Amino acid sequence: MKKSFLTIFLAVFFISCSSTAPTPNGDTAKQKDIPPSKITIVNLGEQSVNLLPKIDINEQFDASKMLSKRFANFDLKPSKKDAKNAFWALDIYKFKSNKPYYGSNLKPLTKEWFKKHHENANETAFLTLNAMGVTTANTDLRNLPTKEPVFFNPQNAAEGYPFDYLQSSTLSVGFPIFISHLSKDGAWAMVRDDDVWGWVSVNDIKIISKKEANEYQNSNFITILEDKTPVYDENGWFLFHARIGSLLPFSSESDLNFTGQIYTQNGKKTYKIAKEKSAKFPLVMNEKSLKTMISSLLNEPYGWGGISNLRDCSLLTKDLLGSFGLWLPRNSKAQSNIGEKISLENLTNEQKISVIKAKAVPYLTLLHSPGHIMIYVGIKDDNVLILHDAWGIKTKDDGRALIGQTAITTLFVGSDVKNVEPGSLLISKIKSINILGQSEILKKIADEPCNDTDAKAKYNALAPLNTPLSDAGRCRDYEFLNKTYGSSQAQVSQNLKDVIWLKDFGAKRLKFNAKNGAADALQKVSDELNELAKKEPEILKFLNDSGTFKWRHIANTNRLSAHSYGIAIDINVSDSSYWQWHKEYKNTLPKEVVYIFEKHKFIWGGRWRHFDTMHFEYRPEIF
Repeated sequence: MKKSFLTIFLAVFFISCSSTAPTPNGDTAKQKDIPPSKITIVNLGEQSVNLLPKIDINEQFDASKMLSKRFANFDLKPSKKDAKNAFWALDIYKFKSNKPYYGSNLKPLTKEWFKKHHENANETAFLTLNAMGVTTANTDLRNLPTKEPVFFNPQNAAEGYPFDYLQSSTLSVGFPIFISHLSKDGAWAMVRDDDVWGWVSVNDIKIISKKEANEYQNSNFITILEDKTPVYDENGWFLFHARIGSLLPFSSESDLNFTGQIYTQNGKKTYKIAKEKSAKFPLVMNEKSLKTMISSLLNEPYGWGGISNLRDCSLLTKDLLGSFGLWLPRNSKAQSNIGEKISLENLTNEQKISVIKAKAVPYLTLLHSPGHIMIYVGIKDDNVLILHDAWGIKTKDDGRALIGQTAITTLFVGSDVKNVEPGSLLISKIKSINILGQSEILKKIADEPCNDTDAKAKYNALAPLNTPLSDAGRCRDYEFLNKTYGSSQAQVSQNLKDVIWLKDFGAKRLKFNAKNGAADALQKVSDELNELAKKEPEILKFLNDSGTFKWRHIANTNRLSAHSYGIAIDINVSDSSYWQWHKEYKNTLPKEVVYIFEKHKFIWGGRWRHFDTMHFEYRPEIF
């Protein structure tokens, strides 16, 4: 199977991204027969989040599948049959006189070199430890127990650094692992992460007990907003750099920081990290979180297999989307099979673009070509835009039009390089798209229809926040709403006016329906909250808005959301509870905030049995 995969990989590889068994690409002739490297730099322009299309998504995903995958190693029961998968690299990376591999000195690796590292893999000791563990540092996951690189011909434009074929991945600090056994020299541990086997330095792991594993798995977690954020202990001593994609257990929080304990190379340490650099897991996928993280990742150099603590294409997608609770396997081909897959085989480039524009969902759609995976981010100026981490585009002379970083591009990137043929462009290579939708990733909970009891229930405005929940006000008279606020997106849009949200604290302009006093009511709410914030500045953390007008249906229903009418606002999303995402009700909003909204005829979703604690909706007719 590995040999057939190798043949396929050699035939299709052009942009360089980790695959199930990363193997060399390009010409396999001896070094003297290969012409010097040919590299052309692609002009990517200034890379910033300003290139992104407008971001409308505002979703939080159920992270239970992600956590289940992340911690599956704590319940892993492998057998000797798994040795074939664990030791696959021994069959691939071995001495070949006619197709040599090269070392860090750019000289061919010898038969003795391979023999030494194969023996150090200690095959007969497989599963002799059977231990649970965690990483205590950001660490390399290697295909053989050595830090020494294995390159193919370094004179090839798609070989040499960063294409060390022994580099499988990078594991962030605190990553749960299963530990099979140690290398013969004791310097390396064979481990399994959430998807693949590999070798990790014993200096970067800690074996933990079942009790410790249970406590760790049942922790609350934060994730990282800014890549390579320095993390310090209580005394200000540096501990580690936190990567986007990391999950760190936390035990307490203040207005400014999260605090928790984590295993490090120097033992279990209490860490502190600023909230401006981190947030509770899973993140809400919205404009703010996406732009913050993408801004941090743009321009990062390409790193095959995560070499040098960098990323390749599939590590970018795994880390970024994992922060929102969306689990992906490690490698691009496997990632392309998650969710609803739509084949683009045998389509013209124009037809591919049409399908992508019609079907793809921004930030929830992956585009796949052999050896490469990309995130669809939307359409701007009629161009399909993608976020990806790529090495380059193949040129006519077997060189590369170099991208070499994380970038926002079109699918025609490199088309302005004179020796790039149309067939080598990303759009020509793409074979499929896959949509990460509810059938695979999102938690599916059927919506309950509005019943007569709910329709007649009294809304308990200004009552204590612990008043028993009911769905009063959740039932909507759509005939009334259509007549009052507009019956189409175009009609509602014509009725919108600006509301100045918190005039002394950002003065953000929000679109709200002017009909029936809705916008005026929200302005009064804003003015009162503004005055409250002057007296009690700590209240501001609850008042970040996450959207007003957006024409959409309620998830899993055919009913329009109140946001479609421009009469609803969501606040405090990152610390809210919603019945489709959370099993238990939790509210953090102070009563003063709720009462100000209710004073001006807004109902609060936090009073509903189908709770939605971020949601306020202008409904004067039920008061």
